[in-house]
Amino acid sequence: MPKYCQEFACKKQATYGFESKNPLTCGKHKTDNMFNVMARRCLLCNKQPNFGLIWGQPTHCKDHKTNEMSDVIRKRCLATDCNKQPSYGIKKVTHCVKHKTDKMTALIARYCLTDNCTLHATFGYIRNKPLYCKKHMKITMTNVIGVVCKYRNCKTRATYGFKDDKIILVCQKHSYENMINLNIKKNKI
Repeated sequence: MPKYCQEFACKKQATYGFESKNPLTCGKHKTDNMFNVMARRCLLCNKQPNFGLIWGQPTHCKDHKTNEMSDVIRKRCLATDCNKQPSYGIKKVTHCVKHKTDKMTALIARYCLTDNCTLHATFGYIRNKPLYCKKHMKITMTNVIGVVCKYRNCKTRATYGFKDDKIILVCQKHSYENMINLNIKKNKI
């Protein structure tokens, strides 16, 4: 039987706590020093593992994996000896961009509609799906995937915000002195 959050009047299932398999609160009511005690953990740290030696049984995180280990959680391309994540298929995702057939379409990420372009589509018409990459976009198109700078009439990609809020607001040109680059891939906060 699942344990419920200890916070008064909260009816969510508890998954956060201090000890493994002993949850106290839900994600909304957790404190900074709590972690998800119900999820699997790397054998060497508290990160969630994706790597291991047996399919479906992760034991280590990316930082602690050995050379023999591979990602045992995410789907793989069905082509022989290909370990890439698939994003193409007919009704379900089965193949990577390198091994797709002419009948397959991008089912996860959308790619540029220009022939022989393998870049992700990020530009399209406002409130519509992305159609083209930046190189092949039409003049009237805008970035429909990334966060656009909130400064009036600026169409540059926003990457800056306040450290405490962690909300991306403006581009570098329109950022204030106390803002930082919140682009997670570059600066892990």
